[in-house]
Formats: sequence, structure tokens, C-alpha cells
Amino acid sequence: MTVAMPLVDLTDPATFDRYYNTGSNIWLIIHPTTGLRAVWIQGQGAQPFHTTADKRKEVRVHYVRAIEMNAARHRARVFIEAVGLTALDRVAIIGAGFGWLQEALEEQLPGIECVCVETSSWIQGAKDGTEAVKLDAAIQAAGILPVEVGYDAAMVRLNDGGTKARRELVDEDVTSAGGRAKVKAKVKAKGVPSAFTWAGSEHTLEWLDDAEAQALDAGMHDLAPNVCHLLREYDPRQASVTEPGTLSNWKWLTTIRAVDGGGVKQELLDQPWYGADNWQALLDPASVLVGA
Repeated sequence: MTVAMPLVDLTDPATFDRYYNTGSNIWLIIHPTTGLRAVWIQGQGAQPFHTTADKRKEVRVHYVRAIEMNAARHRARVFIEAVGLTALDRVAIIGAGFGWLQEALEEQLPGIECVCVETSSWIQGAKDGTEAVKLDAAIQAAGILPVEVGYDAAMVRLNDGGTKARRELVDEDVTSAGGRAKVKAKVKAKGVPSAFTWAGSEHTLEWLDDAEAQALDAGMHDLAPNVCHLLREYDPRQASVTEPGTLSNWKWLTTIRAVDGGGVKQELLDQPWYGADNWQALLDPASVLVGA
């Protein structure tokens, strides 16, 4: 079952490419006088020679596993510290993407039980695919050719050869009672007062309008006794542009931060679906809000 998210088109992989545009620390560098070419991977040895800014180009990637797993590990640490997760917890991850946060939580808290919920039709269709073709295109876009010394090392750095998703992704709408029941049925620990101890959303509310965000928050409170939202907070440094390449639901985390930060840009306030400039004012007071 899929849910429409009108602020962005989650059926389109280009949405993810625009949102996730990250440097890989893999560079093609060209010597400014001799023209000698080299592939330099930061963290794997010294730069072979100095060059000028116009003669170096970084491999940039989008929503790929190697880069986003590192980000997921950071979010897992933040999540664990923010709410005190333990290996005994049972967590529903809403808007889980390819399930990388679950993997990171399992690395850091062996034994924790997670269920990933993801309704993007593109993610559901791409979850069993590999990334070699996409990564080859990204590496060559930086000017690194397959016949060049360093191409194979760049590919190894970015591609472990496996599928994008390594965990089950449950395609259910947790704003409906039927969807929540199906998600709860995935929990292995039976005979407990609540199927889940926590429901957490992972960078999901930013792609919903205010009414949808409230509905999702309410559904998550029915799913678990504790709710946490991992969010990218509004950044006033981006106020002069639409970030990040599409208009999303950007808010401060709390009312105090919104007041101290001077609110949000007028472009957001002009949207008919935008009713609050901070998540605290919009959502259930019991929801834990974490910038991650």
C-alpha cells in the first residue's frame, strides 16, 4: 500500500538524486604543468601531487549505500543517545529507505529488534538491485575511465557488490489501523504489553505537508508508546534558496529555537499547507524531536 506525498515525488529516483548529492572523497587530479592524471582517495595515502582547483574533480554520488551507511551509523548513535535505546528495545522505523538505519542499530546494539516501514514505490522496486551501473556512471562523470589506474580502487571504495537493501521493507501505511496491525505482526517478540517500545521516523516528516505529518505522528503514537522523529532542522543559512533543490517541509525543532532563530523564510510561510514554523508546535507534545 502506498501513500501519496505531494511535496516530493517518491516514485521518481531523481527526487533522491536531488536530495542526496554527496562528495565521495575520491578525486581525479591532473598535474597543472605535466598533465599527469591520478586518482586520489582521501584517507588512503597522501595526495600524489599538488594541483589547482580547476584541475581536480570529485566523484559525487547520490542515494548510495556506501555513503549513506556512514550517515546511518551517525544517526543510530544520535538516536541511541537521545532516547536511551538498548538491545531489548523493539523499534519501528518509519520512512526507513533501504533499511540502513536498522543495520546500523543492529551493529551498535546487537539483539535489538527493528521493523522497517517504507512506502516509496521506487525504493520497493529498487531494493533488490545493485549499484554497480550507477556508481560506474558517477565515477566516469568525474573523468575517471575504467581503463585508468585507480578506477578499480574507486569502485571498491563505493561498492560492496551486494543489494541496496539487506533488511525487509514493510510497505504499509501506519496512519491506518489496518496498516499498523500488519506492521505490529512483524514483531518477533510476542506476548508483550506492546509490540514496539519505540516508533521512529527517519527524515520522513520533511517530505510531508503539515496535515500528513500530524497524521503520521498520531499513527506512530498508536503503534508504540514512545515516538521519536529524526529530522533535518531548518537552516537559516539556506534561506536564500529552496533547499535542497525542492521545497520541503523545513521547520525548527522547537518553539524556542524558532523564536531565537527568527522564524523561517517567507517562501515556506506562503505555502497553503504550512501552518507552523517548528515541529514542537505541530506534533504531539510527547514526541521526541532529534536533529540528525
